[in-house]
Amino acid sequence: MNADHSPVSMDLGQGSRPTRPFPAEEYVARIERLRTRLKERKLDVAILASPVHRVYFTGFQSSQGLLVVFADGRAQFFTDFRYLEAAQSALRFLDVRAWPKKLSAIFARLKGVRRAGYEGAVVSVRTWQQWRREWPSLRTWADLSEDLGTLRAVKSPRELMAIRAAAAAADEAFRRLTAEIAPGMTEWEIRVRLRHHLDVLSQGESFAVIIAAGPNASRCHHSPTMRRWRAEEPLLIDMGALVDGYHSDLTRVVFARPPSRRWWTIYAAVLEAQEAAIGAIRAGVPCVEVDRAARRVLQRYGWKKEFGHGTGHGVGLEIHESPSLAPRRPRTDLLAADMVVTVEPGVYIPGLGGVRIEDMVHVTERGPEVWTAAPKGFEQAILSS
Repeated sequence: MNADHSPVSMDLGQGSRPTRPFPAEEYVARIERLRTRLKERKLDVAILASPVHRVYFTGFQSSQGLLVVFADGRAQFFTDFRYLEAAQSALRFLDVRAWPKKLSAIFARLKGVRRAGYEGAVVSVRTWQQWRREWPSLRTWADLSEDLGTLRAVKSPRELMAIRAAAAAADEAFRRLTAEIAPGMTEWEIRVRLRHHLDVLSQGESFAVIIAAGPNASRCHHSPTMRRWRAEEPLLIDMGALVDGYHSDLTRVVFARPPSRRWWTIYAAVLEAQEAAIGAIRAGVPCVEVDRAARRVLQRYGWKKEFGHGTGHGVGLEIHESPSLAPRRPRTDLLAADMVVTVEPGVYIPGLGGVRIEDMVHVTERGPEVWTAAPKGFEQAILSS
């Protein structure tokens, strides 16, 4: 069956509103999947301290907390006085407790808990050493970072709905922005306008928006300045919207008037590379093959060295998640149905500028489903056309 490359549009509804937590059943199901993983790894308990994993498994936002999930069916959430009442009200599916005076109290009365999983990628050595002192009964410590990344990479229907809405909000913000910008405006002024549209249409920007005019566009993560956009230059816009805690990611390059032939050929090469990478997406495909599809096109055009980052990444509660569509990834890293990834090859020439084109893509068994609707054809990139 042919892949669906047609953009998917979404009703933006009422626009900006506070973040809405998902139904409790969503978090219960996630905790159950974590328990299954603990049993597979023969671990007794998972200790989760990072804000992103506390939100993923509970939906509760707080600056302090600890989620303890036992393989035998129990789950406890500890937080301090500032959040305790709100947590007890919101997390009725968990055993919510006040932060203990001594951490040792958490496992003091438990028997048979010897093997713990923790977030090795984010927990500091100092914190881990403190835990080992406080909980001497825990003899084995296993890093769950890869397991947690795998669990989060495949999205539930409710997650897909939020990400799709975030992609639609970014599309509309881009449409509104490009209808009002013009040469002579500074990068900072354009940034202010874009952030306003994102606030109106969603819950704000997914990350600090990138507005890069002319030679600044060769800097992948450029911070907007007071430099003015000139009519003969490309303008790179990299942005995303936030809906119910979930992110989107969108990059386009626009021109105020038809650019030079050099820019035309660079843009054409990047667009062809992006389409090749999107066409390679399907459940079961090694992530590295998507990256190679884009890189082969740019190599053919002579731009291999000017493409120095990966072709894409997963998107969800964080703007960069598993999987990674990058070179040197093992072939065992496979795409799976209901992952959502970006596809964003680019060409960057110091002193001249750069082009990056980025879409959000839903992975299915049949192939790619593009969720980004912002126009990217060369003629559509010329604002005066």
